Amino acid sequence: STDAVINYLLEVSLGDKPSDPPAYDGPDYFTKLPVDILIPICEYLDLFERAQLLSTCKECRNVVQTSNSGVRQISFNAKRRLWDDWKILRMVSAFPSLESLSLRKCAKFRNFRSLPRSCFGSNLQNLNLSYCEQLDDSDLGSVLEMGNRIISLDLTQTHIT
Repeated sequence: STDAVINYLLEVSLGDKPSDPPAYDGPDYFTKLPVDILIPICEYLDLFERAQLLSTCKECRNVVQTSNSGVRQISFNAKRRLWDDWKILRMVSAFPSLESLSLRKCAKFRNFRSLPRSCFGSNLQNLNLSYCEQLDDSDLGSVLEMGNRIISLDLTQTHIT
């Protein structure tokens, strides 16, 4: 029922341990909830769940972008998921207050030249590219285009000469 869905969403937003989500095939009541309830729900989602929610509808995209404004650090090595470059770059650009980004051991990541564009407008100060097997000297030049904002750059076990 509608009440069961709303009660479940309230449990999640208040930080209570939620019961199993109710089955519901009716209208979309999730996006009808007030933004001040949706934002705390979104803050419980991990990085990858937020990325999925970003692409569902305009209302969800707005809520995710609002909740992302407080995120200062992203670590793609935490989940060890093999995301393609485009998804990683899109996620990075969705966090306007980003200060720290770790692509540590993202062995498949190749599009280092697009990082400055994806991080444009952020306050990125710490960048960890350690164990990125695809990083080479020409890519490093593109990364350094981010300018003097970068305070810490980890290039451990890369092919930089």
